[in-house]
Amino acid sequence: MAVVTKQRALNGEAAPPSCSSARMMAFGTGRRALKPSFSTSRKADSTKREKATRAVDEEITALFQQWLVSFEKTQSAEDDEESAAALASMEARIAATPAEGLRGLVVKLGLQRFLNEHADAASELAASAYTDLIRLTGNDPASEILAKLRSGSGH
Repeated sequence: MAVVTKQRALNGEAAPPSCSSARMMAFGTGRRALKPSFSTSRKADSTKREKATRAVDEEITALFQQWLVSFEKTQSAEDDEESAAALASMEARIAATPAEGLRGLVVKLGLQRFLNEHADAASELAASAYTDLIRLTGNDPASEILAKLRSGSGH
């Protein structure tokens, strides 16, 4: 269709209604035809998503940096209850903030790993990170395993 339209434009024929005047002017002047570009729109949407992802993950990273400062203070603090409460509050805020990218997920899982290895504390971080991964990927392997387990036990 584009070849036929270009040939018509070069012959001075009227453009069919589906062709834009900008495309026809480009054909008439011998310049390259303008094509509608959906990739520019997709690229803009992708850029917006990346910025939003960075903003949310930067929030998680900032909370983690605050946690690190508080953790360092607890190592030399005399009032362990208040310091522990502050750390627990930050951990809850990190867990409550949905990660939108790998940076946020690695913070959650890294903190969870540390807490499991070095503290006697239960944490919501792993569950939160797993929920974020399910939301981002649309895949829930644990649910698939449970479904197989349930269907196998019904036999």
